[in-house]
Amino acid sequence: VGSEMCIRDRANIILPASNSGMMTFRPCDGECDEDHVRVRVTPETTFSVDGSGIKWDDFRKMFPTVRQSDSGYALVSYDTKNKVLISLEVSQ
Repeated sequence: VGSEMCIRDRANIILPASNSGMMTFRPCDGECDEDHVRVRVTPETTFSVDGSGIKWDDFRKMFPTVRQSDSGYALVSYDTKNKVLISLEVSQ
């Protein structure tokens, strides 16, 4: 069972320090009352920026510096049953 969330405000995403930690995100934009969702990042999780795949270490370093525009988003795909992150795609 999977789910995808399109998040426009990347401040609502907290990345783990490693690719075997827990990522936390709020499934809404800006300030909201939605509960945070925690999903496990695994070595099988894929990351991309503007459609190009990128390694975890590079993604982790660049995530805070990616310019956020009005049309930018982060697409979070995760397994809702097992709470595992499948992919994280960022568009500028």
